[in-house]
Amino acid sequence: MAAIVQRGPYGFDVQESALRTFNEIAASQPAEKLITDLTEHYAALNGQDDQQFNVLLGIALSVEEHQDAVHGDLERILNLVSQALKTGNTDIQNAASLTILQLCEVLGGEDGDALEGWDAEGSVTSVLKSLVTDAETQFFAVNAIKSFVSLKTTIAASHVSYVLDDLATLLDDPAAPVLVKAAVVATMREVMDVAETEEFAPYADATIARLTPLFSLTDDEDDLRLRAASLNTISSIAVTVGPDDFRPFLVLSMESAIEGLEHGQPWAVAPSLSVFTSVAILYQAGELAPYVSRIEQVVLESLKIPTSLQDDAELADLLKAARPSFLHVGKLVGSADALVPHIEEYADVLLSHLSHPAWQVREAAVEALFELVIEASEQELFTKAKLKLLVQKIVPAVLALYENEQHYKVVVIINKGFAAAMEAVGQVVAEDNLDDVSNMVIQILNGEAICQLDPSTPPGRIASENLAVSALKMLQTYLFTHPTNLRSFWGPIAKHTEQARPTAQRIGALNCLLGAILGSRERVTPHTNTILDILFRAMSDSNAGVQAHACFVSGHLVEQTKADLTATAPRLLTIYRNLVDLEPEEAPIPELVDIMGKIREQGMGAVSRMYLRNPALVPIAEFMPKILGIVPCRHDIDANNPAYNAMSRATILNPDIAAEYGGAMMQSFIKVLEPGYPREMLDNTVREKLLETLRLVVDDEEEE
Repeated sequence: MAAIVQRGPYGFDVQESALRTFNEIAASQPAEKLITDLTEHYAALNGQDDQQFNVLLGIALSVEEHQDAVHGDLERILNLVSQALKTGNTDIQNAASLTILQLCEVLGGEDGDALEGWDAEGSVTSVLKSLVTDAETQFFAVNAIKSFVSLKTTIAASHVSYVLDDLATLLDDPAAPVLVKAAVVATMREVMDVAETEEFAPYADATIARLTPLFSLTDDEDDLRLRAASLNTISSIAVTVGPDDFRPFLVLSMESAIEGLEHGQPWAVAPSLSVFTSVAILYQAGELAPYVSRIEQVVLESLKIPTSLQDDAELADLLKAARPSFLHVGKLVGSADALVPHIEEYADVLLSHLSHPAWQVREAAVEALFELVIEASEQELFTKAKLKLLVQKIVPAVLALYENEQHYKVVVIINKGFAAAMEAVGQVVAEDNLDDVSNMVIQILNGEAICQLDPSTPPGRIASENLAVSALKMLQTYLFTHPTNLRSFWGPIAKHTEQARPTAQRIGALNCLLGAILGSRERVTPHTNTILDILFRAMSDSNAGVQAHACFVSGHLVEQTKADLTATAPRLLTIYRNLVDLEPEEAPIPELVDIMGKIREQGMGAVSRMYLRNPALVPIAEFMPKILGIVPCRHDIDANNPAYNAMSRATILNPDIAAEYGGAMMQSFIKVLEPGYPREMLDNTVREKLLETLRLVVDDEEEE
């Protein structure tokens, strides 16, 4: 973000002045009062535009450092920004746009929903669109619009039309500054990443026609950066429109990407590598034969990323771009065996960046290392023995980094990397370092990691939540793949199911129990009572979603354990009954219908698993009409397997159930067995049981 400020009209002197103003106010206030006092101070400065600008720019520059305060009083900040956008002072309007950019980039998650809701009626983007038409405000306004688009998982047709039809006309304007055009191109890419192919199709030809002339820009660094941004967007377009529609632009794009590599700067190299990645995905080696010999050495040279660059963020981006390009293009230029030495060389380059002074670079290197392991495994580039050697080189180095890492975001990516790699590759990831990996996750969950203890950089509440959630996800995967020494984890897991913890942490802790149960299977038996104690506390949680998830996990425990549940079953059934008896159609607001539906299905799944574990524990005659009224499950499709299994077994074991509900059950079986019914709704083994049950029923009827 600092680069955005510097490349706009505000240099270091202006930034330092704004930060001084901000820090003078922040130094004397507790975090929970900071935003209140800042906004009141801003209002008191009415008519003093320079001072108001200082306060607002100071907020924009400090959102990340003070994100807890911002998160706690987001509505007040948004009101302040709304007022600032409508002033006649261009500096204040620019600071407001910059604050939007920062809020979108730093907060996200639930706050991202709040930011989208703030603009639900389009009132904010309409002001930003008007600022785009003013030369003095358009640079920051375009960047603010880009940040809004980046929040979205879906995008309205009006936004697609505005960015690709209206905003894109700035690329045709010879008077528009190069930096503004670069921001426009970046916004177009954000839209590309969110829009569906059919939404983009009407704009494809015009968009490509606007971008390809920019490939010839070579005058100065700003021109070259615009050229690089255009190549980056073209790489997204290629994948979106597909090989046939992109083929007319293949030659120009490849030639321009090869030229981009010659400039050597990370910001020029990374987009070229993105183009190579896209075309390597889309086309066969034969079609790319004219380029393979020209890019082979260049792509391999991308491994030799300089260990120090002036712009740390650009080095981090280059690290992220080099990995997929190297792997995809590598498949075109040689056999898997030929690639292995280069992969090992690439791993060494990434490992060298683990000691880089900038946390962004360390974060990018860790992410790339784990993704390298995952892709090398998935693409079968390595034998199992060579993959293990690669893991043995990477994992100890990452664990050593963790021991002294002071920035929480690097630790978060370490957690996520371990979780993704263990999920994709399996036990080989951690099997030689079980003690170190388990100690790391326990330290984080107990708040004892270096990044949590360093008094100079204590993580705020949001950072602490991100750390905990990522550690819990890693622990869930770890316990599933390595269900050993379970007793050491119950304490940290129980701590994170406490009512005072954020909902995401409570759910994450319950998922750790699920990982241990499914990883251990019947070996979880000695731990049954400990797990039930944790689950019963969670089943009395004030949050209905946490309650239901605890029931869901308890169903899996009941299914796997060999412990005697006779004394526990009545208490569990009372809880399950409350969930199964829910009536989603009676929800007070429409938004709760699906939530209540999922909760009811989770309760039914738990009842069904208990019945499968021991039919004597469940009064199935009481629950059968409820089960028949719920199946097939739409919200928690995993509950379909135990539910239909339970119905099949009840038909065979209980003549009274078969007599009263047999017809309804057979109709339900036939419905889910029809050829057009989604296959993912039921496992094949369950389908076979239902078919066998139907045959038995038919045979019985024929005998009668």
